[in-house]
Amino acid sequence: MVLEFGLLQSGLFPTTDAQGEGMSSDILEKIRQEAGTGVVPIGSIVPWCKTLAGVPQTLASNWKECDGTAITDSESPMVGQNAPALNNNNYFVRANTTSGGTGGSSSHSHNLSGGAQVQGAAHIYAASTNSKSHIPPYYDVVWIMRTS
Repeated sequence: MVLEFGLLQSGLFPTTDAQGEGMSSDILEKIRQEAGTGVVPIGSIVPWCKTLAGVPQTLASNWKECDGTAITDSESPMVGQNAPALNNNNYFVRANTTSGGTGGSSSHSHNLSGGAQVQGAAHIYAASTNSKSHIPPYYDVVWIMRTS
């Protein structure tokens, strides 16, 4: 028997053939989960196009939306901890050597002040700009994390 990972991922793998080879249904389910996660390490955060036409709307039990709620996957080494709250906050994920830090600002402004001496008369000036958003063009995704 040959395991075809494309069939495993789609759920079309003939389980009766596999069971005939001595593989129980719980082992087949674990293989399906692993085929769907490939080499994605536990704790990895990836973008998911949840509402794109044709994309399944439910996640496997070892994946969770990054919504700030508790991880309840009993097989997860992170069970009881909260997933990062990355969705609905317009966060941009950036790389670093550690994880969990936050920063940035949703707007900025510039202020300028000074003075000058022109022909014996002092001139004082001040200027500022209105606060402006600096969010670049974007494409919305749902951030999800592998939990086990």
